[in-house]
Order: sequence, then structure tokens, then C-alpha cells
Amino acid sequence: GCMQVLLDHVADQKLRIEHFQNEYGKVYKYHLQNPDLKALVESQGKWLTHLQMTPSPEALPPKLQGCGYRRTALHTHVLQVLEISLQYDVKHQLLDFTRRNPLRVEFLREIILWDVGVNTTRKQLIALVTMAKSLQRLIVHDAQLGKEGGGNSEDICGLELFLNRKAKEAGNANLKVEFTQRKT
Repeated sequence: GCMQVLLDHVADQKLRIEHFQNEYGKVYKYHLQNPDLKALVESQGKWLTHLQMTPSPEALPPKLQGCGYRRTALHTHVLQVLEISLQYDVKHQLLDFTRRNPLRVEFLREIILWDVGVNTTRKQLIALVTMAKSLQRLIVHDAQLGKEGGGNSEDICGLELFLNRKAKEAGNANLKVEFTQRKT
């Protein structure tokens, strides 16, 4: 795909990609496809500090699959900013810190999660805020947290306060957790 052409050029020129941003819209063919995400993080993950996949208004979530989330966790070593949709993380692979090769969070300063639905649990978010000691900002858009219930605004507000408190208890008083809903 197009990503491979970019990666071949980067390799030919002996360059590195440290920042990657993709703004996606309504049409899936213009989204960063799963094979492209895998190729990007496998070849550039050890240098990648910013990986941002930002939706334009009314955009559908990208159809990333388990291997895209898993490879992002496995191959990104110094990630500082991560923006990604969790809509299709059905196997809980990106934020599963019990896996053999979990997402490295020691350098993360900001994480923006889109379409946080039934595939994301409160337990995963708690693990994230307690393990990511340098995290300064966690923004969760469109939360409809799954199996544990709780998608209404009271539950979300309570979870936001709870996560801020958990981060402080873990030694990260600088973390600001925000939950938002996409404007329709």
C-alpha cells in the first residue's frame, strides 16, 4: 500500500519517522489500514514518539484489528503521544497490561482514546493511570465502558474522578483525566 512506499523511501534515505499523524474521515479507504499500521510500527516503532490517528467530525472508527493493536504495543518503544480508536480492539490487546508484551507506558505523556466502548474495561483504564507514571493527560472520547456496565454520565463523571485519585495514589499527581462525548 501507500505506507510501504513511504517506508521504502524512508529506508532508502536512511531517515526515521518519529511523528506520524493520520486524520481520517467517513470513507474507510482513506483510513490508515491495519496492514499499514503494522508496517509502520514494525519498521519505525523504536523511533516513533507520536502516533496520532485523529477522526474528522462524523468519521467512522478505523477498522483496526487485533494484530494492529498488538503490534503497536509490541513495537513502540518510546511512544510519548498516542491517539487511537479502540472500537475494534475486541481482544483487549492494546491496554492489556497482563500480556507478555504490553504497551510500554514509561514515556507516555498523553494518550487520547476514541470510541472507548464495550471492548475497554474500567480495570484497563485503572491499570493505565497507575502504571504510566509520566502520563500528564488521558482523554477518553465517547466512553461506553463494557462488560462492567456504566455508560451514563454519572458513572463516567465518577470514573473520571476515581481515575484521577488512583493516579495520585500511584505517585502521578500531574495526570489530568478527561472524559468527553463527541458533538453530534
